[in-house]
Order: sequence, then structure tokens, then C-alpha cells
Amino acid sequence: MKQNQLENILSEYETPLYVSDPKIALDNYKEIRDALDSAVIKYASKSNYSIGLISELYNTGADFVCGSPDEAMFLKNRCNVSAESLQVTVMCPKSQSLEHIISLSKESNDFKTTVNSIDTLDRMIDSGYKANILLRLKPNESLRSSSKYTDGSKLKFGIPQDNIKEAIEMVRES
Repeated sequence: MKQNQLENILSEYETPLYVSDPKIALDNYKEIRDALDSAVIKYASKSNYSIGLISELYNTGADFVCGSPDEAMFLKNRCNVSAESLQVTVMCPKSQSLEHIISLSKESNDFKTTVNSIDTLDRMIDSGYKANILLRLKPNESLRSSSKYTDGSKLKFGIPQDNIKEAIEMVRES
């Protein structure tokens, strides 16, 4: 975007105003993807889910991590992103959000959901979830004694370490 274009936008709208250039985001994605060719690169759609940008990224082969089931449905319905290109993290989904997850799981076995609690996992399985489940672990205690490192033990989210075997067994039986 050129300086005069930015000045025209700023004269028309109040601040704060966020202006992004999809070309820069797309170029950055391609650079990362090409540099890490054996890695799976997923775009965090909550950072900017403009239809134009998401569509361009998807056409380039990007997969997406969504912060909510509703966000995943937005990408599917408004940006034509396939279910197998979506991964969603669920906290304690409301009924409608749970329905979105179940719908996406039936559409593609490659759809992925990160689960943060036994209760959510139980509700998903009881509702007929049929795709990949990723379990987010919350360690019980620090694995390192140094304050220079962080290992996730202070996280608010995740399945407590004491319940992880139960969660794995639930997934295996589903």
C-alpha cells in the first residue's frame, strides 16, 4: 500500500484504524512455508480473518487454526475453506458451537479439534464426534527448577495430568 493510499484512508476514518496488506501477509506465509518445507504451517485465523486474506492463503495451500467453532464455520461458509484444512480449539462449547464441531467432524475425518477438558471431550463423544482429537495437557507441577524456563505448568487450560489416561481411554473407545 502506498503512502497516499494510507493518507486517504486516514482522512476518511477515525483512529485507531487497522489497515493490513494481504500481499505482505501472503508473502510472509509463503516465506515461512518454503523455509520450513517439512513442517505443517497453520495460520491462526483469529489474528486476521478477512475473507480476502483467508481465501488467498487457502488457495496457496494454507491450513488454519481457529479459536472457536464459530470461527471455523465462518472460514468454511464464507471463505470456502474445507473441513480438513481446519483445526479448532474448544474450551466449553455452547450447544450451537458443539453442533458446528460435530458437523465439521462428519464432513472430514481430517478435521482436528483440540480439547481442554474431560467434560468437553465427553460431550463431543456423546454427540457423535468422528474426527481427530488433540488433547491439551496441563502438567501438575513444574518440570524444571529454574525460573528461566517455562513448561506450561501455570497454564489455566488443559486436561490435568492426573486425568490424561482417562482422556486417552475415552478417545480410544469412541
